Amino acid sequence: MEWVDTTRYLVVTLDKCLPWSSHIDQVRKKTAQRMGMLGAFLNRKSDLSLMNRVLLYKHLVRPMMDYACPAWSSAARSHVRRLQVLQYKCFRLVTGAPGT
Repeated sequence: MEWVDTTRYLVVTLDKCLPWSSHIDQVRKKTAQRMGMLGAFLNRKSDLSLMNRVLLYKHLVRPMMDYACPAWSSAARSHVRRLQVLQYKCFRLVTGAPGT
């Protein structure tokens, strides 16, 4: 048997010391990909109403970020902050709110 530093179990990436940085990086990458695919539907120039854009975001993007969050809630604030920043960017794109 060979020792590894990370492994995936039920779509959660587990690190050797459980800092959760690998899992959060994976979540950020997948979320960015999904936002790229849905960008034409979710941006403010879309013909969809704001309510429908928010509904798409809540059903297709946000669950990816929230999956297994009780398990990795002990992650360092800096790792969680990176995920929050991405979430804010996504939601600003969906709602058409100006960035800071």
